Amino acid sequence: MNVTNQSSPHGVSLYRFQPYSDGLNIRAERIQRDALWFSTPKRLNDPMDVDHPMDDLMAEAGATGSGLKDLAKVMYGGALKRFPKELVNDDLQEAIHGWVGSDQDSDVLLTHFRERFQNLGVACFTPNWNCPPMWAHYAENWKGFALEYSVRQMPMASSSENNMFWQFWVNYASRISQTSLSELLLSPYEAAARILSTKTLPWSYENEWRLISLGGGDKALRVPVGMTLSGVILGPKSPCDQSKVLGKKCSDWSVPLRQVIVGMDRTLHLREARRECQ
Repeated sequence: MNVTNQSSPHGVSLYRFQPYSDGLNIRAERIQRDALWFSTPKRLNDPMDVDHPMDDLMAEAGATGSGLKDLAKVMYGGALKRFPKELVNDDLQEAIHGWVGSDQDSDVLLTHFRERFQNLGVACFTPNWNCPPMWAHYAENWKGFALEYSVRQMPMASSSENNMFWQFWVNYASRISQTSLSELLLSPYEAAARILSTKTLPWSYENEWRLISLGGGDKALRVPVGMTLSGVILGPKSPCDQSKVLGKKCSDWSVPLRQVIVGMDRTLHLREARRECQ
């Protein structure tokens, strides 16, 4: 994905759209400078996100499962353990060991892999603040706001403090192919990266960059090293109470508060937000 025009010495500018309300309260009141909310895949807007088809394709081809179990025994046993331990956590390792040492069929282990992926945390961003469908769909019909983050991807990837975070630019495909159990066992990072970073073409307007928390979702976590809140953008229909809350927070955090203006030609522009509203 080409984001050259979004880059600067300070990093890539990425945006996270937020609705005006999350029930009884306005979302702006919950926003923290140094924390991010991660959802589990089942709470994402696309019900098929991360829920990719998995199967034992070797068995379908008529191959015996004993050979795969022998390979898994070597890879996940002894002192070698050549796999990403942050992804293949203790519970999943225990499930693999149980499958290797029993006559369980592959569906049992595939269920454990699915559960692991469905309990990861996902936070979604885009390099485009000026995408009308994003303001309509994710910012509650232009009433919400967008958080701007400066992301330095290399420092993020190299910091030891970020071991429980993965980052991906999303790829968009016309179809989602099956992932084989052999891939999940023998190339777990490559298989997981494809599952976590591939969506179908109708979602391509999002141009998504996503942050994965291997420590789980449906909770707030610290902002990773290399990622900094750099501004807030109000939607053109931002209600007064939201504008006041975010105006106070931006003042306290010393970050700019801007607002989207829709031009006569229906293009989007930014201006400094007014600190007061009627």
